[in-house]
Amino acid sequence: MQNEFRERSVEEQRALLGLTRIPGVGAGMAIRLLQHWGTALRVWAASEEELRAVHGVGDTLIARLREGFDPQEVERILTQLDNLNIDVWLHGSPEYPESLYQLSSPPLLLYCRGSLKEPWTTHRSVAFVGTRRPDAHGVQMTQSMVRPLAQDRWCIVSGGALGIDATAHRAAVHGLGSTVAVLASGVDRPYPPQNRDLFRMMVERGGALLSEFPPGTRPEKGYFPRRNRLISALSAGVVVVQCGAKSGALHTATCARRIDVPVMTLPGRPRDPLAAGPHHLIRTGAHLVASVSDIEEVLTATPGEPTQLSLWGAAVAQQAKDRLEAPSPQNTTTVSLPDLSGCSDLWIKILKNLPAENHCTKALDAIAIDVGVPVEEVSSALVLMELEGMVWTSGNLSYGRSF
Repeated sequence: MQNEFRERSVEEQRALLGLTRIPGVGAGMAIRLLQHWGTALRVWAASEEELRAVHGVGDTLIARLREGFDPQEVERILTQLDNLNIDVWLHGSPEYPESLYQLSSPPLLLYCRGSLKEPWTTHRSVAFVGTRRPDAHGVQMTQSMVRPLAQDRWCIVSGGALGIDATAHRAAVHGLGSTVAVLASGVDRPYPPQNRDLFRMMVERGGALLSEFPPGTRPEKGYFPRRNRLISALSAGVVVVQCGAKSGALHTATCARRIDVPVMTLPGRPRDPLAAGPHHLIRTGAHLVASVSDIEEVLTATPGEPTQLSLWGAAVAQQAKDRLEAPSPQNTTTVSLPDLSGCSDLWIKILKNLPAENHCTKALDAIAIDVGVPVEEVSSALVLMELEGMVWTSGNLSYGRSF
């Protein structure tokens, strides 16, 4: 299949890559700019007045666009794409995974290193996630479920991490199936380095490494939640094997619930720390699975048929709306809300303290003071909320509500 990114002129490729390198231009903003003008070259040629016509564009972002991007950095990325035979899937192109459009902020560009040349088939993909330190039982259960799924031509998706992720990837390869690692780094710098041989074997045997981050990107703490949303969107179902009460695997499950992707998990022993996450998911409506047939039953269920998970999700969404609409000292206005399934108490507090008026923002430090939480924690939450399309920023550490 031809690649639409490669079919564009080199100048347009540079303009697209440059757009993603501007601080404050996240996935949502980049896509809005492109949808407004059609090409990245036209975005760069737009006047200040024309740029202001796009929601969320303020003085700071305009100044950064006027400063432009580092041409040497963009040339380095283009060289890496050629040298390592990395595909680029452009938002809106035929090769772009259609399931990513479920996300409120799908990536503008998705980088692929491997043999996946056809459009993504989410309906034949299943994610396995869990702790980085599983016990022997968790490893054995992952292997016993992944191998037959891989042999039955299910693509196994995970995050490439140590533990359950790596076990799932290896089991898929040994089952002669396809497996994909979604990374929180560039596909030329797969993390962690301990899995270097595994990543190489995956690519050589018909799998792939995917990332929304360009070649050369090193992993950072804030990149892993962004990766998690892609894992959930690229899968027909998410299986959580073992994890603690505060594991990143639970964030992947939360991302899956928001886009109505079934969440499955395995029960564990009472009071076992590695069972705390799965037991929480079971209490809140996840499908309890104990065998491959259980997983396949969930994955092949009739679309739209009510399930325990979907019924629970609707209840949680209503509870979140009730919490946000409840009068508080900072906000006594009732607002129309999007789906807030799985929102944490901190997210609800932040939303209560953000202005709803168009083009009005509130400074990060002021938000932190009002919600009574350290600035670092509020900043991390706002990054995720921006990715979910709940908040927007003009790029000067000030935020507004998107609804």
